[in-house]
Amino acid sequence: MNTIIKLLQAKNKGLEKFLELSKKFLSQIESESAESILKKLQKFHQMRESALKAFDLYDKKIGSIVNQMTKNQRDSAVKETIQTLLARKDAIIQEILSVDLQIIGKIETVKSNLLKESALAQKGRETLRKFRSEQTERPGDVIDKTL
Repeated sequence: MNTIIKLLQAKNKGLEKFLELSKKFLSQIESESAESILKKLQKFHQMRESALKAFDLYDKKIGSIVNQMTKNQRDSAVKETIQTLLARKDAIIQEILSVDLQIIGKIETVKSNLLKESALAQKGRETLRKFRSEQTERPGDVIDKTL
């Protein structure tokens, strides 16, 4: 049972680091340009994927140990400690979800702004094409200069 408690404590510590990294990322992107956010997002995503794989390994190890335990090995004092650790894990995960929603909101705002900028640029190009003189040389056009 002590092994399970140690694994749960280690997992909670990892989740707390995960939460801190998420909060740090959110604070970093608050006033960044879209390009900077996109660069940082890829690194952040890779970090998260690695952490999620580690958490999965913790879960598998804990599950394996629990499956091997007999009912006699499961006393109420240890169960209480485990329930406390699991409640803490749930609280950390709720905080992570809250930060994730804020990060997603920021990314959606950046995405929306990029789409608006792109639409404005496209509209500007179309407007310029309407006013372009037919007499001007365009790339690929050949003008008869023999006159």
